[in-house]
Amino acid sequence: MRKLHQVCLVMLLISLAAGAASAQSFRVQCPTSTITHPATLHDNNLEPAYTGPTVLTSPSPTTFQAPSSNVNGAIKCQQVSGGDGYATMADGTQTYMFSFGPLSGLADIAAGLPGTEPPSTFNTVYSGTVPLQPGDPATTDGASDTGLAYTPGTLGAFTYNGAVGLTPDYDCLAANAAAASFTPPTPPPCPNLPAGGLDGHVDPRQILDVGVMNGNLPAPLIAFDEDDAETRPFLASPLRYYSYTHYQQIVRAGAVRIAKSAGVTTTVTC
Repeated sequence: MRKLHQVCLVMLLISLAAGAASAQSFRVQCPTSTITHPATLHDNNLEPAYTGPTVLTSPSPTTFQAPSSNVNGAIKCQQVSGGDGYATMADGTQTYMFSFGPLSGLADIAAGLPGTEPPSTFNTVYSGTVPLQPGDPATTDGASDTGLAYTPGTLGAFTYNGAVGLTPDYDCLAANAAAASFTPPTPPPCPNLPAGGLDGHVDPRQILDVGVMNGNLPAPLIAFDEDDAETRPFLASPLRYYSYTHYQQIVRAGAVRIAKSAGVTTTVTC
């Protein structure tokens, strides 16, 4: 009986793990209509000139007042990445760090404009022939840093202002198609999925590639390749962090420089 309980417990844990894995999804949203900006009264992709206050419905004890005409303003959206963690200093001290970085309106931000975008721009899928690159828009613009001088590249080569990672939800598209193919058809598992499959689902890989890099801007970052105890084994030294796969990607993208001597630090001062 005890063994049976152990088997059931293991099966339950496996079922819970599988359920959690299937439910994972990253999403963004930029609605085309809201209570205060109904699309039936106003094109929320355009902001009209102000001609007077928004006209609201009469007060009601059961609901909120809502616009009835002359709607002002529009809908603007901004996708932002954020992350935190601990960085281990050369002496072994762990320091808490965090950063935020933009993930939409990147071309406008690079041009010195606001990164908030209307739904018609925010909800567009990246269509470039070259995939989004780690460090974009600076990477596509050709920005570089030799350590002696910073070159901004060709501003405007990167033109995408939509939400980074936005992609059709192919799992839901396939599931709905399979449900419709049964005889008789079964209810679709994703009943509210738009025809094109764009329900805010995003590819987390693109978010990580672009967001992590942008979270490091605009400060020049530098990592010190120095250990106060040269005899310390590699696996016990903080220098081992620079060899991790995720850190090497950051180094190759140019988001951080590793200083091996004091002379290197003098070239990256603000």
